[in-house]
Amino acid sequence: DMVFLPVRTVQKLIMGSNHIQAIMAYLKDPSQADATAADVEEIVGDNHEITDPDKYDFEVMTTDEIMGIMDQITGAVNLLLMAIAGISLLVGGVGIMNIMYVSVSERTYEIGLRKAIGATNSNIMWQFLWEAVFLTFIGGLIGVILGTLMTFVSMMAASYMGFDFGNIIQPSGIILGVVFSVIVGLIFGIYPARKAANMEPVDALRHE
Repeated sequence: DMVFLPVRTVQKLIMGSNHIQAIMAYLKDPSQADATAADVEEIVGDNHEITDPDKYDFEVMTTDEIMGIMDQITGAVNLLLMAIAGISLLVGGVGIMNIMYVSVSERTYEIGLRKAIGATNSNIMWQFLWEAVFLTFIGGLIGVILGTLMTFVSMMAASYMGFDFGNIIQPSGIILGVVFSVIVGLIFGIYPARKAANMEPVDALRHE
């Protein structure tokens, strides 16, 4: 499944230029990559009649340099994804805090009643903390399920188009997602839980 065309024909009819745009060289000894790149720069510079290296109208890159650029791009994309994930966790945490505040406000009488019959501050605080953790745990599970389904759909679409990315779903990633959700619930549920725990029983019973 190949088509062979003369170089000049490709340049004029397809590339729209009259010069070779790229040359790829394979080395017998990869350890000589930097020295070979310097030699190529000198030879091409002479052919272009350019004596000042700062004015070269071409660029010679080794595989290591290309991989370095790819690593930088990948790192930037990873940082962007981490920033998006961090913002999502923050917004989710604020949402959990608001939900727990509403729960505490609506159950003030219940809190006063429990404290009146012997519940300690620790009992009240852990009750609301566990509720926050449970909410975020369920939310994390739903998120993992939806993310897995979307990943499978994307893999099937890519496979249909001829791309095979293999299995990119790792159990460690699923566990990490759920754990982070629980940690967010624990962190953002502390303040509402402490507020509930520090209520005076008499004032809480008078709330209604």
